[in-house]
Amino acid sequence: MDLGFAPCTKNNTVPAPAGAPLGQGGVGHGSVAWLKLLARDGTTGNLEEIYRVNTAGGNPPATCAGMPATFEVEYASE
Repeated sequence: MDLGFAPCTKNNTVPAPAGAPLGQGGVGHGSVAWLKLLARDGTTGNLEEIYRVNTAGGNPPATCAGMPATFEVEYASE
C-alpha cells in the first residue's frame, strides 16, 4: 500500500517515556526519542504530519568499547 512520499522537517522531539521498552529481547540502551515531522514541498498522498511514537530500543551504547568495528542498533516504532 503506497501512502505517499514525504520529505520532512523535524518539528518537535520528546524523550521516550522512562518505561519504554529497552529493545529486542529486553536488552538495549533505551528507546529513541519520539518525533513529530512536518511534510515539506514535494510531498504526495496528502500527507501533512508524521509521528514516530511508541519506540522500543534504538539508542546506541554510551561507549563503543568492546564493540565490533561495525554494529547495528535496532529499534521499532509505530
